[in-house]
Amino acid sequence: MSRIRLPLLALALAVALPSAASAEGMGPPEETVAQINEKWNRAFNSGDAEGLAALYAPDAVVSPGNGQVVQGRDAIRDLFQAFIDSGAGNHELTPVVVGSKGPGLHQVAEWSALGGEQDGERPAFGGIMMNVYERDPQTGEWLSQSHVWNTGG
Repeated sequence: MSRIRLPLLALALAVALPSAASAEGMGPPEETVAQINEKWNRAFNSGDAEGLAALYAPDAVVSPGNGQVVQGRDAIRDLFQAFIDSGAGNHELTPVVVGSKGPGLHQVAEWSALGGEQDGERPAFGGIMMNVYERDPQTGEWLSQSHVWNTGG
């Protein structure tokens, strides 16, 4: 009888655990990160710095690849507003690595964007970024806790 119980228990867990994770919004990490990236790109490309800042935790840290660090939504909003004011846009993210550990998510992605027009041309920029996400305990929304990027040559 115990030979039958163990496989049945394993089958029950295999069916129940993914359902429990999905019920809590922890579906496949790749799908969740794709949704986060789509919101981020839409806010940036539409010039919505306030909307961008709302995608970050209140105490989030951002390092924009220049050796500096900004912390908090107001500073993050101001950072992205400066990029938007300079004419940056057409931002895209292509995930390279996506995963989850405990209740959090993370991604490493290639990013690309166009800068503001200079001498009739828009320079292209790109590099690698790393983002760590945590759920907001009140809303259940995924928020960036740490976002770091570099600029490739």
